[in-house]
Amino acid sequence: MNIYFAASIRGGRNHADKYEDIIEHLKENHDVLSEHVGDGDLDATGNSEDPNNIHDEDIAWINKADIVIADVTQPSLGVGYEVRHAIHKNKPTLCIYHKQTSHSISAMIQGSKATVRQYNDVDEAKQVVEEFFKQV
Repeated sequence: MNIYFAASIRGGRNHADKYEDIIEHLKENHDVLSEHVGDGDLDATGNSEDPNNIHDEDIAWINKADIVIADVTQPSLGVGYEVRHAIHKNKPTLCIYHKQTSHSISAMIQGSKATVRQYNDVDEAKQVVEEFFKQV
């Protein structure tokens, strides 16, 4: 199964270690199209690639994905955009967030057609993901 994993890059990399662990778990049984999101060396400046290329590549990956999983712990305009695109394309979409976040989760995410779940630690995030797979 092709998975598109979305998480904050330019919005902040405070949770990159969690993204990496979740992506590694996903890669055990699935193809993660956007595994670079978990790269610990990627900082909030992103990369120097042309924004048009980034947009087009990410949209193509979402279109190719069977499922979209987004960690929305760290607010990110880009992740919100990706979640909306995935929902528009009728992709099963799971938004997860760390329970101890200091940010409120967007009402636009909470009220969307995405499944929204919280987690206490990475192990619980992996369980939430596996439960979602069983539902879709």
